[in-house]
Amino acid sequence: MSDAQGGPLGAGRLAGGLDPRVLAFSESLSYDQRLLPFDVRASQAHVRMLGRQGIIPVADAEAIAAALADVAVDARASDEDVHSLIERQLVARLGEVGKRVHAGRSRNDQVATAFRLWAKDAAEQLVGAVRDLQGVLAERAERDGDLLLPGFTHLQRAQPVTLGHHLLAHGWALERDVVRLRAAHACADTCPLGAGALAGSSLPLDPEGVARELG
Repeated sequence: MSDAQGGPLGAGRLAGGLDPRVLAFSESLSYDQRLLPFDVRASQAHVRMLGRQGIIPVADAEAIAAALADVAVDARASDEDVHSLIERQLVARLGEVGKRVHAGRSRNDQVATAFRLWAKDAAEQLVGAVRDLQGVLAERAERDGDLLLPGFTHLQRAQPVTLGHHLLAHGWALERDVVRLRAAHACADTCPLGAGALAGSSLPLDPEGVARELG
């Protein structure tokens, strides 16, 4: 996130500001901007919960949620990461109200939640792609499966096999990848929001409600 003056995190502690070479080395926006839609979703669910729980005014929660929907990565953005970009744009649009998005959460659980949502989405997309590939292999095996080809072991011809068996062997290997992807999806399916920087918060948060909203 940005510091109070709007620069990179920690830059306010340096009298001369942060050396551009250090920022270029530490920035991650060029990589983690893919987390933007997931961080936005999680932040919207978080501020709506803050409003429901009376931690911030409902009007502020609604304003922040609406402003989050308009956050976008500017090609000229020089933010340290996508989370800093979101905060900067919220404050630019809503002023001090925008900073209330961080009530009851830390950078730790914010980043972890966005990454878990991304991981779940990526796993679902990969499972779909693997299923498509399995379908292609099965169709080809059905069409040309009786063709014979040499089976190899230890880099030598061993015995004749059919093309169908050869292709479907790859299909079963891909099925094991589906199992692994679904396991990764299940492991990511836990919402860290509410954990804060270390051991929770004294605020009356509703992490279960946020988890339900995020699926």
